[in-house]
This record gives sequence, C-alpha cells and structure tokens, in this order.
Amino acid sequence: MFGLQFTASRTQIASYLFGVALFSISFLVFLNSSISFVITQRIGQSRNVGDAVGTLGFVDELVALVACPAWGLLSDRVGVRSVAVMGYTIVGVALWIFVQAKNVYPELLLARILFSLGGSATATMVTAVLPAMTFVKVVHDPRSPTRRARSHAVAASISSELTITPARFRSTSREPTADSRRSTDAGASTSQLAGLVGMFTGCGALVALLVFLPLPTRFQEAGETPATAVAYAFYVVGTIALFVALGCFFGLRSLPGEEGKCWKRLAGKDESKETDTRSKRDLVLIYPRLFWQSVRLGFVSSNIGLGYMGGFVARASSVAISLFIPLFTNHYFLQSGRCKVDPSNPSDIKSACPEAYKLAAMLTGISQLVALMCAPLFGYLSGRFPKYNIPLLVSAVAGIAGYSWFGSLTSPDYHSEDGTGAIFFIVALLGISQIGAIVCSLALLGRGINNDEVKPVPSHGAESTNGTSHPSAGATPPSSAPITPVDEDAPLLPRGRRDSSTEVHSHNHIKGSIAGTYSLLGGFGILLLTKAGGALFDSTGPGSPFYMMAAFNALLLVVGVGVSGWQTARPWQPAGRDEQLHACAVFVGSPRRGSGGRGHVIGARVTFLLRTRQTCLNGPGWEKTSHNKTTMWSRLSIMRIQQPYKWHSEILLPHFIMSFDTEVLIIGAGMSGLGLAVQIIRKFGISNFELIEKSEDVGGTWLANTYPGCGCDVASHFYSYSFALNPDWSRKYSMRPEIQAYFRSVAEQYRVVEHVRFHSIVEKAEWDDVDKVWVVKVLDLQTKQQSVRRAKILVSGVGSLSVPKKCDVPGADQFKGRMFHSAQWDHSFDWKDKDVVVLGNGCSATQFLPIMAAPPNPVRKITQFARQAQYLSERTNPVYSPLFKATMRYVPLTMRLYRFKHYYDMEADWSGFNIESGRPIRQSLAQENEAYVKKMAPRKYWDALVPKSEIGCKRKVLDTEYLKSLWRENVDLISDDPVERITEDGVVTRSGREVRADAIVLAIGFATQQMLCPMEILGKGGLSLNEYWDTETQGVAQAYFGTVVPHFPNFFVLMGPNTVTGHLSVIYTVECQMNFTLRLLAPILQSLPSYRSKSLLPALLAPSPATIEVLPEAAASDSKWTQREAKKLVWASGCTNWAIDAKTGMNNMMYPDWQFLYWWRSVWWRRQDFVYRDEKTGQEVRPGEVGRWVRRVALTAALVGVVVKRDFVLEELPRRLRGLDVGSIVRGWSG
Repeated sequence: MFGLQFTASRTQIASYLFGVALFSISFLVFLNSSISFVITQRIGQSRNVGDAVGTLGFVDELVALVACPAWGLLSDRVGVRSVAVMGYTIVGVALWIFVQAKNVYPELLLARILFSLGGSATATMVTAVLPAMTFVKVVHDPRSPTRRARSHAVAASISSELTITPARFRSTSREPTADSRRSTDAGASTSQLAGLVGMFTGCGALVALLVFLPLPTRFQEAGETPATAVAYAFYVVGTIALFVALGCFFGLRSLPGEEGKCWKRLAGKDESKETDTRSKRDLVLIYPRLFWQSVRLGFVSSNIGLGYMGGFVARASSVAISLFIPLFTNHYFLQSGRCKVDPSNPSDIKSACPEAYKLAAMLTGISQLVALMCAPLFGYLSGRFPKYNIPLLVSAVAGIAGYSWFGSLTSPDYHSEDGTGAIFFIVALLGISQIGAIVCSLALLGRGINNDEVKPVPSHGAESTNGTSHPSAGATPPSSAPITPVDEDAPLLPRGRRDSSTEVHSHNHIKGSIAGTYSLLGGFGILLLTKAGGALFDSTGPGSPFYMMAAFNALLLVVGVGVSGWQTARPWQPAGRDEQLHACAVFVGSPRRGSGGRGHVIGARVTFLLRTRQTCLNGPGWEKTSHNKTTMWSRLSIMRIQQPYKWHSEILLPHFIMSFDTEVLIIGAGMSGLGLAVQIIRKFGISNFELIEKSEDVGGTWLANTYPGCGCDVASHFYSYSFALNPDWSRKYSMRPEIQAYFRSVAEQYRVVEHVRFHSIVEKAEWDDVDKVWVVKVLDLQTKQQSVRRAKILVSGVGSLSVPKKCDVPGADQFKGRMFHSAQWDHSFDWKDKDVVVLGNGCSATQFLPIMAAPPNPVRKITQFARQAQYLSERTNPVYSPLFKATMRYVPLTMRLYRFKHYYDMEADWSGFNIESGRPIRQSLAQENEAYVKKMAPRKYWDALVPKSEIGCKRKVLDTEYLKSLWRENVDLISDDPVERITEDGVVTRSGREVRADAIVLAIGFATQQMLCPMEILGKGGLSLNEYWDTETQGVAQAYFGTVVPHFPNFFVLMGPNTVTGHLSVIYTVECQMNFTLRLLAPILQSLPSYRSKSLLPALLAPSPATIEVLPEAAASDSKWTQREAKKLVWASGCTNWAIDAKTGMNNMMYPDWQFLYWWRSVWWRRQDFVYRDEKTGQEVRPGEVGRWVRRVALTAALVGVVVKRDFVLEELPRRLRGLDVGSIVRGWSG
C-alpha cells in the first residue's frame, strides 16, 4: 500500500489509517465545537456558558491524563484492537448520552468524563497500533542465535568448522543482504507511515468541520427544532463512532505482534510463554511495572526518549496554535479599541469582534493547512534521514524561530500599521514545527518499539579489504544451507549465558504502555502550557506563551542534538567488557602461509569463547594471561578462513584494558546477595557481576535449614522483597519450601542464576591499591581448584546466621550415634522409635520437636535440655483463600497496604524495648505470654517455660504446637539439670543422670560473634578486618550503618554488625542496606563499562570516581552512638543473649533505634562521611557536583525569570549592555 513496505495486511493498514487515525480527532473536534449548543439548546442554560465549557474541557484533560497510560497498559494485555474497539464504542455511547443530559452538573459532566475515557483510548491507540504495522518477529537461527529475521547481527560463529570460499565471501561482503534491506525498509516504512498518520489525523479534523458540524443546520433546514437538530446530529455522529468500532473489530484482527493478547491475559492467563514468561507472582504488579518500564525506556532508548520529548512539544504546540493565537489576536483587538465586549458576557467574542475572530481563524487555518501538507514530507524525511534525526531538529528550529518571532509581534493583523505580512510565514513555521514534532515523534516511537536503533558499525580493515562485513563475524547467508553436519553444529559456549551486548530485543510487548506514556507526557505539556502560559499571558505579556513554546522547542533541539552526538560518538567510546572482547576477536589471530603463497588467518573471531582477561595488540598475535590454562591456539584451530587475506599490522584496536574480571562480586546468593544482584540489574542495568555461593542453589539459610517444620516467624507478605511481591503465599507464616521457591523464582525472573558460581567459597579477598580492585581467591568445593577473580566492588552477603555454632560440651567427639546441627540436618536419620536428645530450645527446636514427637513416625523418647526459658506467644497461621489471593493480585495497592499493616503492627513493638519507658509495655506482654504458657503447657513445666528475664531481651518464639507436644509421654523437658558431658551412648547431666540417645540434635544457634568468618579480608596496606576490629573496637565487629568499614574501599557488608532487629523482618533491614549501598556506589557504577554502554549520558558528563570509603572518624562516631543507644535498651538489662559480646558487653547485632529511622538514614545519608577518589590520581573527587551546579543555575535562572520583568530583558538590559565600555574594562584588567 502506498508503495511502502509493511508487515501488516492492506486491510489492517486501511483500517488503521481510515479508522483509528482519521476519526481519532474527528469526534473530539465535533464535541468541542458543539458542546455549547448542547448547553444552550438542549439544557436551556444561557448564562455562564463559557465557564461550563471551560470546566468540562479541563475535566476532559484531567481524565485523559490518567486514562491514556491506563489504556496503554491495558492494550499490552488484551491487545490494541480490543482497546480501539472499546474506545470508539465508548465514544459513540457517550455522544448519545450527551443529548440526554438535563443539567450541566452532574449529568453533562459525567457524559464528558465518559467521552474522555473513550477518546483517550482512541488517541492512545493511534500511537500504539503504529509499530504493529511494521513489526517483525525475532527468529533465532540455530547457527547464529543473535540474528533477527529483518536485520543482520554480528555474533560469534557457532559452527564447529566454517569454510568461506572466495565466491561466498564476495557475495556476502559486497552485497547487502535481504535481512539488512528489510531492516532499512522497516525503519523507513515506520517513519513514512507516521507521516500518513499525521496527514489522516489532520484530515479527520476536516471531516469534523465539513461533515459533522453542519449536521445541526441540515436538520434545522429539514424542519426540526434547534434542540432536536442538535440531538439528531449527536445520534448520527455517535452511530458513526460505533461503525468505526465495528470496522476496527474486523479490520485489525491478527495484527503482527499481537499474538496471545486477549482478555484472558487480563487475569494473567497467558496463552503462550513466548509472549509473556512472567510468573504469577508478578501479575499483581504487572500494570505499574509496565508503566515504569515504559518510563525507563525513555532514558534507555534514544528513539523512545526523543519520541517522548517530541510528543510533549507536539501536544503543547497544538494548544499554542489553537488557543493562544486566537487569544493573542483578541487581546490585540481589545487593547487597540477596535472592538468592545459586553462585560456581562465576556465569552461572546465571536459576535463582538468578528474581525478578530476571522483573523484568528485564518491564521490557525493556514498553520494547520501547512501542517497537513507537510505531514507526508516529514514522514518521508524521517525515514530517509533517521541517523541524526534531522527532520525533528528542523521542526525544532522552525518552532524556535516561529514562536520567538510571533511572541515579539506587536500586532497579528497584517493590515495594521504595526503589523507585518510575514505573519503568514510565521504561522506556517508554527504548523511545520507542530506536524514535524508529531510525525517524527511517532516515527521515533515506532522505531524504538521495534528496536530499529541506528547503530553505526565502524568498518575495520581486518574484517574485509573492501570495508564490508566479513562472513566469519558470525554472519550466515540467509539463503544458504547449513555448511557443517548437524552433530557438529554445536555452540562453543554454553547457552546458559547470553551476551547482552549482541541481543536485540523488541519492545512490542509493551507498545501500549509506551503509547500511554507518550500521551501522558503530551497531556502534561498541554496542562503546563495552558496553566503556566495563561498565567504569564496575564502577568507578563501576550507573547509569553509563545516564548515558552520557543523554550520547549529549544529544549527539544538540545536533546535531539545531544542524542545525535551520542549516537555518533558511541562507536568511539570505550565499550563494555564483552564488547571489547568482541572487538578484539575480529583482529586477533596469526598470519599463516597457505598453498600458492596465499595467506589465511586462524581464529578471526575467538574472544567470545574466552571469558578471561585478554590484551589486544596492534598487529598479529596476542598476550596470553597466566591464569588462562586453556591453550588459545587449540581453540583458534576450530575456525579457519580460507580466503586471500591481507594482514594489516597497523589495525586500530581498542587499548582500554580491563584491570578486573567482574565489576561487582557478591559473596553469597542468599536473601541479601540475591536481592542486591536484582537491584543492580533493575536500577543500573549492569550484568557484569558474579555471585559466589557455597551451596548448590540460591536461598541461603532457607536452602541450608531443612529440618522438619522449618518455617518463618514473620508474615510472608512482609518477609519478601518490596520489589517482588507475591500474591500467592499459601498462608500467613510460610514454610521453608515455599520461601525457598520464592527466592528461586526471583532469581530466575531476573536471570541471576546465570551469574552464580555454585559450590564455591571465598577464601581470601585483598585490596589492590594500584589497580583499585579486589583480588579474590575462590575455592571450588567440588574440584578443590583455586581461581582468582578481580572485582571492582566486593559485597559480602553471607549474613550472621550462616556458620552453625559448634558443640562445646566435653566428650562430643566420643559419641557413637548421630550428632548434627539443626541447620545441617541429617535426612538419612530415621528417628522413628529412636531416643533423641535435643540441646537448645530456641525457634528451631520448637519447630522440629513437635513433628518428631507426633505420629505417624514418633520417636520413642525425645529429651530436650533448655538453658533459658523463651517467651512463647500464640501463633495463628490461617491459610489464605483463593478470594484473598485474587484480591491481593488484582486490586491495586491492596497487597502494599496489607504489607504496611504487618510493618505497622511489628514496628509498634519497638516502643517496649527501652529499659525505662518500655517497662509497662513489657510487663503487660510478659503477663500475656505467661498466661498463654500456663494455659497450654503442663504445670510441671511452668517454671521451665516462664522466663525470669525481661521480655524482648531475646526474640520471642511463636508457638508451633510446641507447648501442646509437651503433654505427650514421649517428650521430656529438662531445664534445671544441664548436660555436663557427652558419652558414647548419650549424655550425662550435672546431677549424674544418664540419658541414652541414638542421636543428638544441636539447636544451639549460630556463631554470630564471628563476623565474616572464616574468610580473610585484607584492606588498604594489608590491614585485615579482624586486625582493624581488634585495634579500634575491642575485637567486636562494628561498621558504619552496619555496612561499610574504614580502610576497606568499595567493600560492603550486608546483614553486618548492628543490623538485626528483635521485632521486624530482616528483609526490610537488608533492603535498606541494599539501597544505601547502591546510593553510595551510584557514581562508581555509572562509570563502569557495562553501565556506560547502556547510558544515554555522554561519557564526558559521567562521574568517574574509582573508590568510595567511609571516613574513620565518621565510623567511630557511628559506633559510639550505636553502643550508647544500645545500653538504654532491653538487651543490656542483664540477660544472656547472642547480641551481646560476652567479653566486652558491646552489642554488635541489634540496631538501637526505630526501623523507619534506619530507612531514613539509608535515604538521607551524610555525604560528608564519605570520600570518593579518582582512579588515576587518587585525589578526592565530588561526583554529581556538576549536576548539582546545573540544577542550582537552572533554579536561579527560573527565579530570575519570575522576578525580572519582560521589559527589563527586552529594553533595559540591551540599553545597559550597549553603554558598557569593554575597552576600559580590558585596560583596567591589563593594568
């Protein structure tokens, strides 16, 4: 159709242009022009008509501002066709309802709201359907997994042996492939179709003016009354809207890229995993996430971001032309005295000032006519010159010139003495600016959604002598058959890790969300110009709104030029780690002599095979690093290029040599390490990180602790990440398998598992002050091989409950039965009809003891030795019903509010932790717990179960039928006769009592005082972490905010000292730490290669600190505050607990304040407590200072602009500048 290349059918394109695009504005123009007749003719209201019309219009914009993103989000689930049909159906029904209204408020207002809902849907679908017209699916060639069906992607060859003949080389290197042509055609067609959309939209306004608006007059001429004529006109137009909806229903079926979208997906029931692979847990937040993802794309994708900016300017421009040109004209006629308006009816300007009305209509008409004619031209130019966005920049320049010129005019009337004939050229510029912004922004969105980014690929001499792409670069001729046998066609790298630098992803699955965000920004532009421009019009002058529009266009020009410059400079910027290795691979090799004197190169593309640090050299050969044990040449021999090839020793290669293997190395893949990895991906898009995990899976303590009955004592909806809520928790307090599955699903969702090195531990980590990296020694527990990883940032996520405490009872090594810690449960042990001794009565023991004692496999006898009584409280654990889960999933904010309720209930307990002020609260809680114990437990155990210490000194234990199990005959609790030694057959108590045991279960807790053991962490100057603590904090682990330690740059500890709470979810605390860590690391992360390759910021403006370190005096002050406040709390009341160091009495576990204040500190962190240093000079730097000064200058300029009058800028300031004697100033300086 129209000679363009589309993937949609002709029927679909015709339905889009003649249905969605043409009528998207027609009904709105008709309603805005006819609503006053409904008020006067149908309702009979003659006064305050202008106020009513203005209020209805303002409500329409407010509703559209909210509805446009909502419709866009909905279309991503149910499809653009369904939303378009709904939109036009609602418009038709609303037009019918309009003429049924008996009053303005509320009936007409409700009808206008309904119309706005439908109109916003149709307007949003104009943008959302566009990418579907040129959408091309991504297909994966088994020989080249990164290829797309319509584009040529350079990737590593995966054939075992690939021979390129001279004929094939010439055919693939000199001629453009069909794929590359399709890529160009798709991008051009998107732009040209956007031009047609702009033209059809303009024609839609003509349809309203020439067809719809004359209908009331035609009915009146047929003999109907004015009121009836207006009603009939609305009925006819409403019926047309329903026919348009019907046409969209049949014409937009089976749109490309819409497969699988249906009403079932509204409830999360996807028909195909290819279209949406999200887990059920994500569906509750699917709509907000889609919206935020579309917003984030504005900062990630240059096309989409520039399209958003163009949409903002385009919508604001439409208001400037349709509203402020008539307002400017009317103001001139009123001020010049050429017309007078009745004060009682100021809105009757049409009859009072017919000349002004005609002039304004002529100026706006010329502007729109020029825009209508230029729409196809801009569409063609946008597709013809996509590289530097030249058409958009031209429209921005036209807008700057036109609006600045119009704002400086004294008179818009070319007949007047102070008028000018150039007014027609000026309004033509305004029309060019408007349509250019509209068409180019739509084209940019279409290309951005289909990911047709303009990515110039610099040619390299080593790839081809004629500058074209060499087939060895992973290109497989699209029409050729597989060259190698199927069994040899295996990838050289495991497919578990896909290289993000070569993958191309379409954003077609969220095109509705993008269209909604586009409309949202456009609506914001309208409101901003309407309100701010109107206020400036009255206070500063009639030209102010036009100066605002000139500023908007100037901003668009600056952003457009910046994006174009970034796209131009991008190939010359230092690439990310994978991209650099990829670039090195094209040139690295060894020239060999073949038969007949012909040379060939072995190993033209190999660095994708090598994950180790390499050095690329100018010329043949390379430098092999010592830790690469695999022979490079053996891998190179896999691929040969038998092609006459001239080797150039002067080939230019990237000289940026990485000093590290990974950017971020996280120790532990438990709750904290996993959460940080996810946040690094979500907030920074960084994928070059690793996790070292000793176990076989993620999950940490919930993977390790597999004892029977293992569960959580925090409500599941609060014991989960705030960024990964789960509506499908089965009960209030979940069990271990469900919690472990949750963490595993989060890891799979964000593909963190691909970055984890399992069955490995960190033995030693040492700071290299020369290269500013951490040198980490990693031991593989299975192969016992050591490896060294160099990381820019090191984070410990091992937690404080990772090292089980060893049994310190004498004779433990003599016991011949089974002895194991509850965190290392021996599942080979069958406890049925066995005698079991349990040492400890904490949370773990109270969970597994009832299961071991109860049928169907009860122990013969279980004897529990308790050192101290625990505060046991009742635990109700309801199972969540399907209705509750559905409410959590589908009702917005419900799960957030339920989560906040848990937080509020638990945080309120903090008021009882202060020794003095919290005593009444603790006494009341102690009485409640004592009453519960005496109610549930046998009398003989009351003394053993009712604590003598303060409640809160230890974390309270939730009763999981433990007290009920004490009634069983096979359970014995001993608290006054502790175990003195262990024998071969059991234990002996202090009184000499012998208790036989087939197994001893240790429920004695963890080594919480041995922070980060057994790892060895060495900071600056070889200072070990333990040496620092021994010197500065009496051997007790302390850290600033529980996270950072002086003299250990770029090192962070999650779940570090003084981060545990006695009343709240540990995930809440760790999330505060994660956010605090990432706020500190932001300037460093933003300067790393893998982030910069995704950033739209030029490298010149990116911050470049290499290290961050907390100041020693700040850490000392924080430690003193922590210990001072901890002494006021119940943990220091004299009881024995694992938070207090036995030697010093210092608290190194609990945070001594409210948890919301802990969050507050993570957000408003003290910049003066930290120092950033430059990588090369080691000098202190202040990242973000340029940005802060830019914001200060902008704020100052805004304040000056508000205070300083326009007359001063245009008259007084030039006069003073003209009187300035520059020569005398220069002479004074030189003297």
